[in-house]
Amino acid sequence: MKKFSIWPAGIFVLLGLNVAIVATTVALAASTDSSVVESRPYEKSLQWDAEQRHKVASKELGWECKVVVNAVNEASRTVTVRATFTDASGSPLVGLNVSALAFHHAHASKRQTIDLTSSIDHPGEYVGIISTDNRAPLGLWRVDVTADKATATSSRRAFEQTTDLMLSFASEAGSPSK
Repeated sequence: MKKFSIWPAGIFVLLGLNVAIVATTVALAASTDSSVVESRPYEKSLQWDAEQRHKVASKELGWECKVVVNAVNEASRTVTVRATFTDASGSPLVGLNVSALAFHHAHASKRQTIDLTSSIDHPGEYVGIISTDNRAPLGLWRVDVTADKATATSSRRAFEQTTDLMLSFASEAGSPSK
């Protein structure tokens, strides 16, 4: 009688384990949106030249925008952000139409449009709220601020700036990341 050899069975076990690992990896990769950065990359690439001209025009305005976390509400899981606008001379800019597009770096498809309203107490400051529910966690967020102002010489003066903000609640600041 021939003795049973274990190594052929071991090969099939390892191949089966490899198939299970690959299938699990593909299923997890397909079920998350973390890789979505741009939903329409081809159309965006066609607009690249116009975007570059717009960025240069935005810099030529001489405006500056500082975006900071203003207040944190742990109960409602919201973060209030403040954008302070100044012109080239350092004077506050009032009367702007300010909006922002905010998203967590790991969840780029879950974008939020935020309307920033002018602060009554502080000229040149605009305030908006980011919701950080369970679908969009705390951590590093990208905030794309857009501002425009109608002037007598032109219909619009547009400004754009991208800022990265770290959002965290006090009770989670010292806890290890999940």
